[in-house]
Amino acid sequence: RLYAAMKSIRFRLFATLALVTALVWGGAVLWAEVHTRAEVQQVLDSRLMESARMVSSMMRAGDVRPVIQASETKAGHVYDRQLSCQIWSMDGQLLGRSQSAPVEQLSGGEDGFSEREIRGERWRVYTVSDPQAGFRVMVGDNLAVREHLVGSVVTGLIGPAVLGLAALGRMDTFREAAV
Repeated sequence: RLYAAMKSIRFRLFATLALVTALVWGGAVLWAEVHTRAEVQQVLDSRLMESARMVSSMMRAGDVRPVIQASETKAGHVYDRQLSCQIWSMDGQLLGRSQSAPVEQLSGGEDGFSEREIRGERWRVYTVSDPQAGFRVMVGDNLAVREHLVGSVVTGLIGPAVLGLAALGRMDTFREAAV
């Protein structure tokens, strides 16, 4: 009887500890996912903005002559196609694009940030126009890259949480065997 009562108390303590541990790890993973997503968005948005402004200033200075790439490359890894750039005339003619950029216009043409789906891929785009010089620069990120980054961080946190819970369960098993 005493053994059964101790076993019951031990089980309740273990269950409580496992539940609290799972809740703490789950909260940490959720917080890290939300925080990482916001940080990735901010950093990569800044990169889009800087890139578009840099290409625009180089175009204005005459340092860049746009070229239309003949073919698209297929990315082997999710990080192979990080930035795509397009240069359009103000009347809608494609003047040039990076090899990784789709043929379709990345954005509707309004200055600033926008999102668009092209051939099943979601893009985050920053557009800057120079009406006096007669061109518009669009620099975009495939959103799959951003999702992959956030997913990698979350996956990296879930592994230790599962291992910790498994170790906690093994400790209870060893204690039970010793009694």
